[in-house]
Amino acid sequence: MLKHNQTAAVSEQINKKKLRAGLLLPDDLIVEILSWLPPKCAGRCKVVCKLWQAIIQSRHFIEQHMQRQDYIVVYPPTRLSPPLPVWPPDQQPFEYLFYLRGLLLERNMIRKRSYRIRNYGTNQVFELPDLIECLISGSMCYLPTSDDYKVSILHWKENDTDIDLKVLTKGTDVTWRCIEIPALLSCSKNNGDKVSSITIGSVSYITKSSQSGLKMMAFQIEDERFVEISLPWRVRFCAIGSLFFPMSWDRDFCIGRMVGEELHIWVLQDYKTSKWDERKIAFPSEVYPRLIPHCIFSGEVLVLIVPPITRMLQVDYNMKTKTAHTTRIYHTLRPSLVSL
Repeated sequence: MLKHNQTAAVSEQINKKKLRAGLLLPDDLIVEILSWLPPKCAGRCKVVCKLWQAIIQSRHFIEQHMQRQDYIVVYPPTRLSPPLPVWPPDQQPFEYLFYLRGLLLERNMIRKRSYRIRNYGTNQVFELPDLIECLISGSMCYLPTSDDYKVSILHWKENDTDIDLKVLTKGTDVTWRCIEIPALLSCSKNNGDKVSSITIGSVSYITKSSQSGLKMMAFQIEDERFVEISLPWRVRFCAIGSLFFPMSWDRDFCIGRMVGEELHIWVLQDYKTSKWDERKIAFPSEVYPRLIPHCIFSGEVLVLIVPPITRMLQVDYNMKTKTAHTTRIYHTLRPSLVSL
């Protein structure tokens, strides 16, 4: 009887092992199934077993999962004006500065020295060290060699006599590092100088408008290096006293200028060789006066900002159908499982 029970127990253990072996799926099939789940659902699956946790945290899975997520529309909070309301610390609104791989670079709209990186899909937050309030622009860059991120903040100094550029590499730096600004970009708000910056990919295009004309440099965020950009002769010739709009055309930086009912655009095709391409867009400027050209996407939709910026409105003008649609300023992004 004892021998029979031992034989039955061994047989049961063998059957359980066979059952478990039959339930194991190939890794590529697990990836295929899990990569279609929303970020929060996929994140919960990490507790199933160590294998699933390793798969979900792998760079390959994060990339594939992100590509399979639908774009979502995010409306930033309305700009606040004094007197500011009283907000609990955990409910204070943040304004959007930059988006990269499912991550948002944000600044506190009440306590404007406070910055953070937030994963929109999982709501995970990484707090950044405080900085000065006089922000010009903020951006991020992905570092594939270390699988981490670098943040850059361009801002005015406290006395507005010049600009500063700070960078911080997540996972390496514990505080902001100051990058030396080339003399070409040296400026003063007190003299009426204006500075703007647009980041496309891992390059920030910084333009300075002053009484001496328009100057421009590219800042390569990853290797922290400046490259001087020669402007087209038409831009250099009429830069003094003219109103130019730094903007983007899909994945290219460009400079726009309204001339009558045409928007003249110079598209920078290669910043290292200062190669530009001039284009013209017919636009009924008298119908939409005072709008600020912001970007062109899909090669056919011109986005213009309605001043003042506190109204948080934009006009999407379809250059093919010549139709326009006014909407709240919005951003599109793909959620991801990038861990902070």
